[in-house]
Amino acid sequence: MRNKSLIIFILVFSLVASAMAGNGQKEEQDSTAQTQQSQSIEDTGSGQPSSSPVWKDSTTGLTWQVSPSGGMMKWQAAKAHCRALNLGGLSNWRLPTISELRSLIRGCPSSQKSGACGVMDSCLSYSCWHNKCGGCYSKNGPKPSKAFWPTELSGTISWYWSSSAVAGDINGAWHIGFFGGIVYYDSVGGSSFVRCVHKESG
Repeated sequence: MRNKSLIIFILVFSLVASAMAGNGQKEEQDSTAQTQQSQSIEDTGSGQPSSSPVWKDSTTGLTWQVSPSGGMMKWQAAKAHCRALNLGGLSNWRLPTISELRSLIRGCPSSQKSGACGVMDSCLSYSCWHNKCGGCYSKNGPKPSKAFWPTELSGTISWYWSSSAVAGDINGAWHIGFFGGIVYYDSVGGSSFVRCVHKESG
């Protein structure tokens, strides 16, 4: 009788342990999925009338596309996309330089345009990058959506191309991850989102 009770106890214990292990694995997978999703969540904007497709940043004088169009694309296609854009009665759009794109970062002092990150229009080689360009991934952006860009903008919170190629590497270009204010590089054959800037006259 004792042996039978012991066997039953062992079977029950094994089933409970197996269920707990399965739940733990699922929670880990869910956590990973949430982390990945946070890099491509949609930000619908919260400070710009929906009827206005463009926004002028008073701090830089640059006019930006409020909601990106075209989805993810390769670097050369991104440049062509902006050149062909006609939006808000404006033409002469272009892909922003890395310094211009950095001017959109909010809530991450080290990678904002005036921050310590060394990657800028005047320094585009790999050696310009250091850990201060790594952004504030462990923090949340200032918007309710947690995006590290101005309240007036909307779009998928992910990587966005700049027009700046990596100096000395025809296969590399700089881009920014607005889910963490991260300045980094990628292969021009890779894909990122695109937010065009208006080419001011003068």
